[in-house]
Order: sequence, then structure tokens, then C-alpha cells
Amino acid sequence: MKAQPGAKEEWRKYWYLPLVAGLGYSTAVMHTYGLGPFIAPLQQEFGWSRASISFGLTIVGLTGACLGIPMGLLVDRLGPRRIALTGVVLGPATIALLGTATGTLANWYALWALLAVCNLALQATVWTSAVASRFEASRGMAFAVSLSGAAISAVLLPAIATAVIIAYDWRTAFITIGLLWMAVVFPLMFLFFRGAQDERRTADPATRKPAAVLTGATVGEALRSAAFYQIMLAALLFTF
Repeated sequence: MKAQPGAKEEWRKYWYLPLVAGLGYSTAVMHTYGLGPFIAPLQQEFGWSRASISFGLTIVGLTGACLGIPMGLLVDRLGPRRIALTGVVLGPATIALLGTATGTLANWYALWALLAVCNLALQATVWTSAVASRFEASRGMAFAVSLSGAAISAVLLPAIATAVIIAYDWRTAFITIGLLWMAVVFPLMFLFFRGAQDERRTADPATRKPAAVLTGATVGEALRSAAFYQIMLAALLFTF
């Protein structure tokens, strides 16, 4: 029986995967960390309140809460690569579409609803499922690298958006950051983002390796476990 690779071997073979997963995850939080610089220009042009402008974040959060589980099932069915490639195109594209706001709140919220649906393809489970399929001995560190991608958006987006708003206007800034993120992230996802699940789906059936046997609880056992609900409550409080 072949021994499981150690942490060094995992990083030697798949060092790039947590890095590109982190870059992909940075796309998932563009709306969260990138909205701040736009609030004052939107207030000035449309006369909206801060609460009205930022209500879009609530729309995204509620959509994620309601549809996160079906999206997780879809990731299991299709593999993380297909979902990720779709998300890193549609997510930034809908960010760019915010620059087309007409001045009515109904239009503004409709744009955010579209963003919310597209953002489902960028949720954390897309990235962690691929990383988990490659890392076992060093899975915690690999997850940490992947999820730290949110800091990329937190650091870069406000600076880029502010610079473009000052130089041009807020509409150009939305379009710029959306297209910039898409142009940078999509090629790297296309070249390097593959989980073991994706390779099994594209392999010749005659030579396809069987799926790894995963230890742990079944779905039914998890739903009867107090630990599952403790984790769910912690995640709910954090997101709220």
C-alpha cells in the first residue's frame, strides 16, 4: 500500500495550487472590500444614503446564505475547476456592471442581485475543495494560504479604485477593477487551478484512478453531530 505523501512532498508537487486558489478567492470579496471608495461619489451623484448604497452587501450575504448549500453540491458534482473558471469571469464582470447604474435604487439593487448570484461560484468551498484534494498532511497551512487571498482585495482594491476615481470617475473605476481582475485571474485559473476531482473527470475511463477513500463522518452522522452545528454557528456569526 502506497504511503500518503508528507507535507514537504505535497508542497513540492502542488505549491502553486493554494496560491492560485488565494488569487481566485480574492475575487469573491471584491464587492466587500472594494465598495468603500465608491460611497461618497455615489452619494454626491445620486443623493443616496450610505445605508441604501451598502444594502447591496446584504443582498449578496443573504443570497449566499440561502444558496450556499446547493452551490456546494454543484461543486461536488461538476468539480471545482468548472465552477471557478465560470466565477472568475462572471464575478468581475458583474462588478464592472455596477458602473452602469442609472440612478434608481431598483436598478442598483438589481445589479447587486446579479452580482450575488454570480458570486456563488466564488465561495470558499470552490477553492478549499480543490486544495483539500491535493493536501492532507499540510492541509491547514494550504487552507491558510488559500483563504488569505481575501487580503489581496482588502489591500489593493481600495487603492486602485480611489486612484481611478480621482483620475476619471466612479463608473470608470468599477469597470477598471472588474476587467483588471478578470484579465489577471482567469488565465492563471485556466492554467493552474485543478483539483484531483477535475483530473478524474477528464481522464480516460480505462485509466482513471479511483477516488480516494475519505475517512470521517457520513452526511447523516454529521447532521447528528454537535460539532457540525457548533461549526455552523461559528460560521454564521462570523459572516453576520
